[in-house]
Amino acid sequence: NIPTNIREVKPHFLLSVPALAKNFRKNIESSIKSKGATTEKLFKFALKVCYEYNQDGYTKGRGWRFILKPLVALFDKILFSKVRQAFGGELQFFVGGGALLDSELQRFFYAVGMPMYQGYGLTECAPLVAAENPTTKRTGSVGKVVSYLESKIVDGEILVKGPGIMLGYYKNEEATREAIDADGWFHTGDLGHFD
Repeated sequence: NIPTNIREVKPHFLLSVPALAKNFRKNIESSIKSKGATTEKLFKFALKVCYEYNQDGYTKGRGWRFILKPLVALFDKILFSKVRQAFGGELQFFVGGGALLDSELQRFFYAVGMPMYQGYGLTECAPLVAAENPTTKRTGSVGKVVSYLESKIVDGEILVKGPGIMLGYYKNEEATREAIDADGWFHTGDLGHFD
């Protein structure tokens, strides 16, 4: 039972796939709903205020939103701290990978005080290419390329190079030549950009 194990272990961070994080969110919302209509309305209002205050994470509390800070702190104390206790009380962040992380899911966990950072990678890259962290937090972003890799975008495709890249596909030289060019760049096949 994952929720029970999390409370027992009291992790500081979790590596998770978005599907598991969605289940965590459903459990949180079900628990809030079971406490009655007033608690549910307060929780939804608190989320709305936190979403407004946090924005994309990178611009948290900027502009006129600084006036929301005391309200955010109050909601954290009376509501969100209890949610975090259900995760052992010491969880500082999630790292999500293995699938696209929904921005709304990121916003939710950031609001309750357990930010969920997106990672991007492939098995061929052992497996990390880029990841968010507390200093590069921006909802909907995969953050910055890890320091030991080089990256570039050619014709919209992400290419990476470095010591974490595979040497080739097992007994498949043709596929290896298609994936890794003569200069050692691995062609991910993914289109996108990095911050």
